[in-house]
Amino acid sequence: MVKILGALDRIESQLSNAPRIKSISHFLASISSFEIMHFSEITHFSRKKAVRRHLANETEFLPLLKKHNFRKIYLEQFSIREQVELFRKASHVIAAHGAGLTNVLFAPADVRILEIRPELSSGQFCFEKLFSLGWPNSEFLVSPVKGKFEIPPEMMNEVLERWNNEDLSPDSC
Repeated sequence: MVKILGALDRIESQLSNAPRIKSISHFLASISSFEIMHFSEITHFSRKKAVRRHLANETEFLPLLKKHNFRKIYLEQFSIREQVELFRKASHVIAAHGAGLTNVLFAPADVRILEIRPELSSGQFCFEKLFSLGWPNSEFLVSPVKGKFEIPPEMMNEVLERWNNEDLSPDSC
């Protein structure tokens, strides 16, 4: 994670503005400009199979995600090109803090991102820094119990209901 943070700091200092970062991400995304899958644009990237940083209570809020048309995806089951394609098509992304979130580099600028963190300062805010370079619709939830990586379904529901209401509002068109 420190390597990612250092690389982001170097990129940020070398490139003085976010449009350049977006240009790089669009270029990288164009490398795999073929259609390979047809998944829902609303995606929950699960870390359930990860050794570390997987949500202990993920199964508790899966019905809630399903209700809001999220599809559960395990990134480790896909090639890099397939992961790029998944993020290119994403309109909404929910994921636990982890390296898979760097794929946001390939996501559209208007994607909604919910990062779920085990602690407020997870990764020294590396994804918050990344998202600030061109993905303004990002937010995070933090596990309310120290030492337990769990998100109460009510917290998740608040975000999903707000997103749903904002997506349906006439101002969002």
